[in-house]
Amino acid sequence: MWRLGVWIVTWNIKEMVAGFDEWFEAKQELFHLREEIMKRNIGGIERIVRVVVGGIIISLAFWGLKTPWAYLGIIPIATGLIGWCPPYAVLGISTCKVKSNKRMR
Repeated sequence: MWRLGVWIVTWNIKEMVAGFDEWFEAKQELFHLREEIMKRNIGGIERIVRVVVGGIIISLAFWGLKTPWAYLGIIPIATGLIGWCPPYAVLGISTCKVKSNKRMR
C-alpha cells in the first residue's frame, strides 16, 4: 500500500515539474512577443517632455481648472516612462535614434 502512495506522490511531482516547464516556456514566448510588439518608439527628449507636460496637466486637477479631465495627464506620463506609444506603433512612427552597428571613426 505504501508503494502506491510513493508512486502517487512521485507522479504528482513529475506532473508539477512538467507543468512548470510548459508554463515557463509559454511565459518566455509571451515575453518575446511583447518585446516584438512593444519596441521603444519614443526618443529621450520626447520622453522628458511627455512626463513634464503630463505632470502639468495632472496638476490642473488640483490647482487651476480642478476638472477630472486633468487626470488624462496620466497618459503622457505613462508613455513617457515606458518609452512606448501605441498610436506611434500603429502608425509606424519612431522618434528614437537609430543605433547603427558601424563604428564611428
